[in-house]
Order: sequence, then structure tokens, then C-alpha cells
Amino acid sequence: MMKSIKFFALFLIGITVISCTKSTLVEDTIPTGGTFIKFKQSNMSYTLNNPIITDLSNTKIDAFQGSDASLVSITLYMPLDATIGTHFMTDDPSDDNTYGAYYIQGNNVDMLANAGIITITSITENAIEGTFSFSGVNGSAIVEVTNGSFIAVR
Repeated sequence: MMKSIKFFALFLIGITVISCTKSTLVEDTIPTGGTFIKFKQSNMSYTLNNPIITDLSNTKIDAFQGSDASLVSITLYMPLDATIGTHFMTDDPSDDNTYGAYYIQGNNVDMLANAGIITITSITENAIEGTFSFSGVNGSAIVEVTNGSFIAVR
């Protein structure tokens, strides 16, 4: 009888530990759908796969495809201690405590976001997930990047 009680107690402890495990987007593996940065710009949809996260003085999530005239590149940046929630973007990437974006499209667009939002929906030790939209000035034209989403792993 005592063995049955001990076994049952260990079973309950095991169930409790398993049920208290953090439920996140990514624990130790790449998500089923892979990693990406998706967005729209000028009615064109882009999916840039396998973004790279660098954590130095701030966190940067970079992705690109193509080269020269066909290059599409986007960088999202945020503080090292970024938090879940919606954050306003600024056009000052030298300030490590700001959120922002940088966008390049071939030889036509090269700009910093000067207005926008980034919403962090999940942060784990291994991954960051969220959405974004922003605009900036390229020469005399306003460029809008909309319907953005991302999942990136460290």
C-alpha cells in the first residue's frame, strides 16, 4: 500500500511539473513553419526566410534575398531587454533602447523607418515572434511596409 501511495505521489508531481512547463512558440527547436519575415510593400508580398538574430548592444533581426537591383533586405531592431507588447518605432538605430526598422529594395529604396509599430507577441530564450508595420522617407517619396510578421530563432 505504501509503495502505491509513493508511486501515486510521484506520478502527481510529474504531471504537475509537466503541466507547468512554459508553453511558448519555440522551446528548443525551429517552428514547424520555419523562420521568416513576411511583409507587403507597394502591393507586393515578400517572404524572407531564415532571418538572423544578432544580440550585441541591441537585438537585430535581419533577412534578405537577392542582390544588387533585386535585393530586398529588412532589419528590425529592438532593445536587448525587449518586452512583449506594442512599441513605437523611431528613426534612431544608434539608441540601443529603441525599436525600429531599416529597409532596402534594390537600387530604388534605402530608408529608416521614421514611424511605425512593432508588436512582440512571444519572446523565449531561443526565439522572438511578432508583427510590424512602418513607413519612412526615401528621397521625396513615402514608402510604407505593411502587414509584417516574423518568427526568428537565436
